[in-house]
Amino acid sequence: MKCFYTNANSVIGKMSELRERTKGYDIVGIVETWANSHISNAELTLDGFNMLRLDREGMKGGGLLMYVN
Repeated sequence: MKCFYTNANSVIGKMSELRERTKGYDIVGIVETWANSHISNAELTLDGFNMLRLDREGMKGGGLLMYVN
């Protein structure tokens, strides 16, 4: 089982890079996503993974994403 973990410090502008870097992993964990309700699940998906998402609303910072293949 291969795992990938990163602190994104705002993931939305880095999804293309993330999609490329996480190929071949079984579990991907991301902290400091800065995602909120204005960002759709479709914008955060990784092909072949189930996504678990926890946003931190009302303030800058925080947020978690977990992807499981």
